[in-house]
Amino acid sequence: MKYIKKTLILILFLAILLPLCKTAFAGVSYTLSRSADYSTDDRAFLSTDTIYIQVAQNILDYREIKKSFFTLQSNKNKRKTKHSLGWDDDLNAFTGTASLESYAIGDKVTVLMNLQGKNDKDKIIRKTRFVVGYSGKWQLTGTVYEETAGKTKQSLTDARVRIQGVADIGPEDEGYYPEKQDKFVLSDGGGAFSLDYEGISGQIVVIAAGKEGYKNAGAKVTLGQETNASISLSPIPEEDHPSYEYISSKTCKKCHANIYNDWQDSALANAAINPINQLVFLLYTAWYVTGDRANFNDPSIFDDPNPEFVGDKGKIFEDSEGNRYKILGDAGHLHDCADCHSPSYASQVQDDGVTPLWDMRAGVMSDEDKLSAIDKQGVHCDFCHKMHEVRAEEEYWTEPGVNYKVNLLRPDPLLKSSTTGKVMFGPLDDVIYKNMQASYTPQFKKSEVCSPCHQDARKLYLQPVDEKDQTTGETTERILWSEDTYREWRFSGYSGLEDDYPVSNYAGKVLECQDCHMKDPPEDTATGKSIADYEEITDPFYMISKDKRKYATKRDSRTIYPHRFEGTNQNLSAGEKKRYLEWAVDLTVTNTNVENGVLSFDVNVANSHTGHYYPF
Repeated sequence: MKYIKKTLILILFLAILLPLCKTAFAGVSYTLSRSADYSTDDRAFLSTDTIYIQVAQNILDYREIKKSFFTLQSNKNKRKTKHSLGWDDDLNAFTGTASLESYAIGDKVTVLMNLQGKNDKDKIIRKTRFVVGYSGKWQLTGTVYEETAGKTKQSLTDARVRIQGVADIGPEDEGYYPEKQDKFVLSDGGGAFSLDYEGISGQIVVIAAGKEGYKNAGAKVTLGQETNASISLSPIPEEDHPSYEYISSKTCKKCHANIYNDWQDSALANAAINPINQLVFLLYTAWYVTGDRANFNDPSIFDDPNPEFVGDKGKIFEDSEGNRYKILGDAGHLHDCADCHSPSYASQVQDDGVTPLWDMRAGVMSDEDKLSAIDKQGVHCDFCHKMHEVRAEEEYWTEPGVNYKVNLLRPDPLLKSSTTGKVMFGPLDDVIYKNMQASYTPQFKKSEVCSPCHQDARKLYLQPVDEKDQTTGETTERILWSEDTYREWRFSGYSGLEDDYPVSNYAGKVLECQDCHMKDPPEDTATGKSIADYEEITDPFYMISKDKRKYATKRDSRTIYPHRFEGTNQNLSAGEKKRYLEWAVDLTVTNTNVENGVLSFDVNVANSHTGHYYPF
């Protein structure tokens, strides 16, 4: 009997829960635009404009909607007009238009969007407003402050101030790689700023400010009204908290679905779990990602951070000049690949709160070596965007992994859910979403941010010995470059960082890693060589999930960097891989000859379009 009761309770629970779930996951979004392609979401219009309205929803079956319309009501004369909304298969939404020529400047117009199903209760109604204004150029002024203890404020110098979403490119430049033109201003010695902006009276815009070492912030202003904006930036936390528990990239997906989907197929997301990298873990740490040590028969690996079979320790060899050496060991402790393949795991600390969980330089290993579900996400969102600073100077090129090359700034776990504790580092100075607590970090646009994992070396200690293997001199050190991509780029005509290697490449300008691996590289105008057939990002809201776009910032799509990491992504289709390979090098066939029915020829491979060695 008790089982029957439990079953009935479960059925009742599901009967209640399922409708609630349907409601919870259902959504309605709408766009009011001055553009026929709905590329803008506007709340200020000219009387000469046509308003374009788009309503998308996943609550009702569109085929069962019997009435679909919107009304416009003037606040000045209370006149109401009704306009139809029709279904658009291409947009998967209801759309409609209306002329605004009968509305006076200064009028605040109420929009009521109405979708009605077969039953009276099947109804979707959304209400919003827009203003009818006039075009003008507005001077926007204000002051940037630093928020300090005790709620006092001090003026902040050299903060970057811009209208949110306005990119640093020229307005007339329509190229895929437009020339940079700064659209921000710096606050002066007293924190004051002044910006010019062309818009429509009554339009609400956001003035955003950011500065390295501070969290971005902003203020809303209405064009045509006298305003003196006040923006307060909070300093980022001073102390890193290694006990912080990283969040899953799936959490980021809720707002950044496109970016997440790009990353999910990339080598970064699979660094800890694809079959090849699982073999890396097996060879160097003797455990699988599952943490099952039983698959390895040599227990000495866990007691000796530098076992004999790693790096041929103890082996005697002769170099090209006949000098004999005995390999004493590898200072990098090859067993630890977690530093780059699962950096969130490697960056944790042991119970003492100080010693890294995995420390390649000191040969420290912990007893717990199972990757968590988040650690298995490889190089994931929350790790990269907790990087406050990357040390890319030459002295760090031979340091192993993230523990010595990256300054992380992780929030106090006790403050994790508060805006005080949160922080996310990135390349944008105008992201002011409170739940993110973004901080402008220009290094994210530089190759330096890639260097912790893409510049790695091992120090091999060698003991000179005679023919009888007896010691004959002092120990020497040799560097084995295991991952040398950043150094190759830096000492090339692509970086512009070294006096002996001035900028000299097909594009004629500095190209960072991101310019080729997170976008399509610029076209080679001299030869016409290009990979522009790649499906470029054209959606100005690409960075934000569709159901969150009501709160999104429109951005010039040319400033958006997808996270597919082409050129390294083995999950791309064969055609996409081939496209990148053909771009990277030029192949020519010479010295063709047929003799005795045998065709012979030379294939010349010229590395013409990469800023590092090829193959790498």
